[in-house]
Amino acid sequence: MGQLLDNLVGFPTITHVQREYTWGLSLPSLGLLVDGLVVGKYCQSVTLEQYDIAEIDEYKSGATKQFFAGKLDIATVNMTFICPVPDLVQLYFVKWKKQIVSSSGFYNPSNSYKKDIFIILFDRSGIPSNMVQLKNCFPIKFPQYNLTYEGSNVLKYTVDFKVDTIHMGIKAAGNAFAGILGGTSGVSNIFKNIVGSVGQGIGNIF
Repeated sequence: MGQLLDNLVGFPTITHVQREYTWGLSLPSLGLLVDGLVVGKYCQSVTLEQYDIAEIDEYKSGATKQFFAGKLDIATVNMTFICPVPDLVQLYFVKWKKQIVSSSGFYNPSNSYKKDIFIILFDRSGIPSNMVQLKNCFPIKFPQYNLTYEGSNVLKYTVDFKVDTIHMGIKAAGNAFAGILGGTSGVSNIFKNIVGSVGQGIGNIF
């Protein structure tokens, strides 16, 4: 049966599959000498989820049950960074923490530390194929050192983020482009050309 369907339909030849290693991360600019786009180059992995249905409402109808979607929940975003020399990653997140809590111990308004992070997916030829926007992000777990004389591995940091909303595809590319035009996206100038390429690539797909 499967072979029959393959003969009738076949595997799509005009598209190809997304590889898990072809992506780029753009962190927000914090006004440092080192831009967030540079720090993003040291990111080795990103784990994120879209909204999950965390609660299910039940309704009993006679002897049977009916189920309805309840509360939506979005998981913590995890990123792993390698430690460069000098340690630009640690410096970057120390600066971000100071935008959350001042040196006097007072919390700053959320609009001073909630920022957008963009992830760009590329195909194997290097053409942007999709974009993910992590809207209103801020770190909640900062880089920590795990040092030992018994190992020789590259030092890595794990940073956790809370995010309000995740947008994908044309919505994410449109928000990035609108932020660049309005000067509110906080992303690097280098990112402008990439955003335009992503929007064109996604438009060609859909």
